[in-house]
Amino acid sequence: MALMHKFKTGQRVTLAAPARIGADRPETFEVIRLLPEERGIHHYRLKSAVDGHERVASEGELVKFG
Repeated sequence: MALMHKFKTGQRVTLAAPARIGADRPETFEVIRLLPEERGIHHYRLKSAVDGHERVASEGELVKFG
């Protein structure tokens, strides 16, 4: 039985470890797509709330914003 994704489409998240050392605040992303499980790990397509760039991150790299 496959586990469900921890985060939902439209939810705001941040990276558990800041992408830039010395950043004032962690960058906020919106989950725009739930990606398939790969080797038992869920992945997400994210869009930056600051500049709109997109990236993919695994569930373990993310924390709920706020």
